[in-house]
Formats: sequence, C-alpha cells, structure tokens
Amino acid sequence: MSGHVFVSYSREDRAYVDRMAAHLSAAGVEVWFDHRMLAGDRFDDVLAQQIETAAAVIAILTPTSVKSDWVRRELHHSVAHHVPLRPLMLRQCDLPLILAGIHYEEVISGAMPSEDLVRTSPCWSARRAGQRPAGPEPEPPNRRRTRGLTMPHRRNADPVPGTDGRA
Repeated sequence: MSGHVFVSYSREDRAYVDRMAAHLSAAGVEVWFDHRMLAGDRFDDVLAQQIETAAAVIAILTPTSVKSDWVRRELHHSVAHHVPLRPLMLRQCDLPLILAGIHYEEVISGAMPSEDLVRTSPCWSARRAGQRPAGPEPEPPNRRRTRGLTMPHRRNADPVPGTDGRA
C-alpha cells in the first residue's frame, strides 16, 4: 500500500477536487486522481491499480457522480479490495446502494473535509503503516473482472422474458 488516497469524482466537480487535493496535500496527505494519468495510459488498468494500493477512497457525491459508470466501478472496486470508503457529500443526492450504512461528511458549502476524515481513521493509520485494518474483513460479494475494474455479478438472476421461452 502506498498510503495515498484515491479520489472518485465526476468531471463537473474537478474544481472542488483540485482545491481539496491541494488542501489535503498541504496537510501531508498524498492524493491521487486521474489528472496524473499520462497520454496512452489505459484508464481501467491505472484506476484499478491506484485503488488497490490506496489507503482510502474519497468519493465526491453529487447527482452527477452517483450516476457515473466510472464512479460506480471505482466504488465497487474499492469494496472488492477492502479499501475504506470516505464519502463527501458535495451536492445533495441519493446515496448509491454500495454506500448504504457508511457515514458521509457534508461539504455542501464547498468546505474542505475535516482532518478527521482521513487522519484519525484506524484503517488509514494501519494502511499507512503497511498493515491491514484490525478486525474481521467483510466477505466481498461475488465479483467478476471488467476491463481492470470489478463489477457486481448477478447470481440467480431472473430470466429475461422472451429469451428462453419459459418466462
């Protein structure tokens, strides 16, 4: 684990992400988001690798981001790889199911996240030291790989009407 935080966001929130990254960097937190990609990099491979080596994933929540396929993939990939999620509510929106039960911090006024968000998290401290977080890890849902990022896999799905003559 490299100890960086990965930022999952929608492009329309880039100005906030730039300010937040500068704020966290000034506090000594290494921040990674897709602005560091180079021409020719494969998004799926680079994003998967950065999530898997992150100490935490900060999810910027807005109506646009929660509908983004890329943000959804990043959140699912972080859960599949036991990387802690730290959601920030930038604009009021419905939470995606994957974030149900995870407390989020409100930054609706465009405020910067509290230092507590990352610095005091036991998972952050353990991962910065190169250890796994204490306590049992939850069982990940059944997953399949999709171009570098994991996506939910449907088991025992109902048949689609008209596809096999029985439904």
